[in-house]
Parts: sequence; C-alpha cells; structure tokens
Amino acid sequence: MDDELNSMVVRDFANRSIFFTLADILPDCEPGTTSESVCTCLRNGFLKVHDSQDNVDTFLSEKATFEWFVGLSMRLIRAQIVCLSQHQLLCLLSSLRVDGRWERIPEEVMAFGSRYAFVTEGNDEYVFPLVGLLSKAQSHTIRKTRELLHSMARDSRYREMFENNLDFSINAGLSCFQEQTATVIRKREGLDGRAETLEEIARQLGLTRERVRQIESKFWTRQKYLKDDSVFEPFLHGFLSEFIKNNGRRVIERTHPMRFLAKCLEVPEARVLKTSLLLLGSDKEFLRLDPDDLESFVKEIRWLCEKDLDVLASAYEPIFREKRKKSQKVFMALESIGRPAHFSEVAKKYVELFPDDIMSENSVHAILNRQGGTIVWVGAKGIYALSKWGYERPEKSLFDTVADIVKSIYEATGRPVTFNAIMAEIGKHRKVVVPSSIPMALAFNDRIKRLSKDQYSPASETKEDKAGFDERLDQALREFMDQSD
Repeated sequence: MDDELNSMVVRDFANRSIFFTLADILPDCEPGTTSESVCTCLRNGFLKVHDSQDNVDTFLSEKATFEWFVGLSMRLIRAQIVCLSQHQLLCLLSSLRVDGRWERIPEEVMAFGSRYAFVTEGNDEYVFPLVGLLSKAQSHTIRKTRELLHSMARDSRYREMFENNLDFSINAGLSCFQEQTATVIRKREGLDGRAETLEEIARQLGLTRERVRQIESKFWTRQKYLKDDSVFEPFLHGFLSEFIKNNGRRVIERTHPMRFLAKCLEVPEARVLKTSLLLLGSDKEFLRLDPDDLESFVKEIRWLCEKDLDVLASAYEPIFREKRKKSQKVFMALESIGRPAHFSEVAKKYVELFPDDIMSENSVHAILNRQGGTIVWVGAKGIYALSKWGYERPEKSLFDTVADIVKSIYEATGRPVTFNAIMAEIGKHRKVVVPSSIPMALAFNDRIKRLSKDQYSPASETKEDKAGFDERLDQALREFMDQSD
C-alpha cells in the first residue's frame, strides 16, 4: 500500500502548481490510509509550509517550486527588475495558493529559492541573483536558459546542478572542435593555468603567430554567430551549475573558468579597476571605486550577494585605506563612535583606527570645523555630529536662542518666564545642549532681565515701556466706558 500511495502522490500531486493540504490528498488514497503515512511520502521532494491563516500544514513539490522560480526570474529579466520589496514578493507568492495570501513570506520557499540562487534576502528587499546575471545577456542566452531550466524542472533533474563539474562542461563543449582549436583556446584563455600569448602558443604548436590568431578568431566567430547547440548547451549547463553552487556569486577572478563560459554565452562583464576581479552580468566596461564618489559604485553593486560584497571589500580595503584623505579618516572616526562626540574623543578614536597616521587633537578639531557639509557643530562646545544623523548647525548662538525663547513665551502668556519653561523649549531648537550653559546664557544675556530667582522677562520691558503699556490700557478702558454710556 505504501508503494502504491507513493506512486499516486508522485503522479497526481508532484505536478500540482499550488500548495495542497492533507485534506486534498486523502480522498484519493486507499481506504484506511492515515495522515501519518501520507506525510511520510511527502517528506522527500516536497516543501511543507504551515499556513497560520487557516492553521493547517500545506505542501508543494520542489519541482513545482523550481518551475515557479524559473518563471518569475524570466519575467523579472524581461522587466529588468533585479529586486522586489517584501510586499511585492508576497503578492506574487499568492499565486501558489488556492485563495487568500500569506501573512509572511514562507521561509521554506525562500530557503529553496536561495539554494538554487534564485533569490536572496537583502536590506528590506529580496534580490534575484540569476536575474542580475542574465538581465544584460543576449536574448539567445536568455531563451536557452529558460528552456534548459524548464526542462530540468519537468524532468526533475534540477538537483543535477549541484553534481555537474565545470571542467566536464568545458571539455564537452570544446570536444566539438578540432583538437588544435581546443588546444589554442585552452592556452589563450588560461583554462589549464596561465593565459599564454600568441607567440608562446605558436612556438609550442609549430605554427605562425598569425595562424594561431586565425584559429582563435574563427572559434569566437562560430560562438557568436552559429550558436551551435552541441557547444552552447554544455557551456550553459556548466555556467549555470557553477553559478548555483557558488550561491549566486557574480564577482570572480579574471582567471576563473567562469569568465571563459561567460564570453562563450555572451554574458557581459565589467572589470573592477585596480583589482583582479570581474563583475559578471554588468553592461558597464569597468567599475571604479572612488573614495570621493561612492554613490555611483554603490549603485552598481547594491544588488550583489553578501559574499560578493565581502570579496569587493577585501580587494579594495588596502587601496581605500592608503588613499583616504585625513578628512575622510576623521569622518570614519566620528562615524565609528556613532553619536555626537567631543573633538578630543574623536581624536582618540582616530589614533585607534589609524595608528600609523597620528594626528593631534587640534588638527582633528580643525578638520571637524571645516567639514560643513558632512560634519556639523551641534551647538555645544567642541561637540560634533554627522549631518546624516539628522543634526544641523544652529543658526543662532545659545544666547540669542534663549533670549528668543523668553521673548516668545512672555509675549504669549504675558507672565514672567520660569527656568523650567525655558528648559522645556530649548530642545525644540537644539538637539544637544550642555545643561550648565543655560544658566550662563540667562545670567549674562543683555536681552534678558532677571525678575527673581527663577523668573525672567525680555530686557526690553523697561519702566518706560511699562508706562506706555499702562497709558494704552487706560485709553482702551476709557473708550470702553464711553461706548457703554
């Protein structure tokens, strides 16, 4: 009964394109079949996701999940969209349900998609590495990729992607050429080690340099125009398998065999300047990390997987560290503190981060003062913050700010202003205030008059002003009395 049940599950439910429950499958089973025996049959080749909305376990075959991700990737490639928000992906995943929508993205589905380099989780978004790799490729390569992946899904051969050997795929493709051609290409592309020059190959094979160049040129012409499936498909299979096994990595060394396959498949590449790295799938000629213009570089790499970013960071760190300006180092020191800090604290952090480039506190203080756009003085003596944290340089001095607060409250209430009222308002004008500076701003402020121990008014409220106010009040009362009569 178990064998018959297993056959029935594979036949009737492995091809279903939406999630199903045990209640869907049990009516088709033999009488007496238990839920436990069905679950046993669904352990291999099926994803199990608990639907919290209906409080029930649901199942979907890995085959159907793989095909769904292939279809989604091809749609994103056509639209040139490399990432989706959580809301967008949730809406798309609803197509895998009979009705309703998921309350959250199923972890089991994302884990499967990540295993085959279809999707990875980024910062508040979901990135699709395969889309990034092929979105700029030739239409023939995209079409062949779709056909290959769909056929592997239909035949449940997608697990072969982890078993394929890169060298085997390259050998299979080159075996369609004459031995001399394959040898020239291997040596020129460095598939067996170091890439060799035309002269070196010519001497080894007893040919002229021009003849070696002709053989190489003929090979690439055939790859570009003939699109021979007997050559193309082994190369494509090896390329995709290696990409998946490497978890969707697109940054490779220039000597990596993946570069040769990318050239054969017309997948574009960008040289990462001042490194030995390449970025596959980029339509730019090169990438350059400029310490003074990080925005353009970050824009190009923001959809790479975490491992690719780590490789780029490791490659550029020595270069970036060497060419950083002192102002950039001071910025990094303050940024590493993570909050507004006194220049003396920034100087200590600078020495800690850059022990080979000692700088005095006064020099750090001077640089902090000069960085008006990215670093701002927050209004407290010697304390600075990054503008990206939301801080701004105060437009007025603390004395003027306190005087304006006293005047504003006095005019609104007509009463003396208390110290507590001033302290309550000061935070609206400055994010950082040294509490001991407020009493000084009150005591030595020409625009403020102290009425008592804890009460203040604008200094312009003199006896002359008071007499004028009384006179205006008497005039208003007389006019009121005249109207009453």
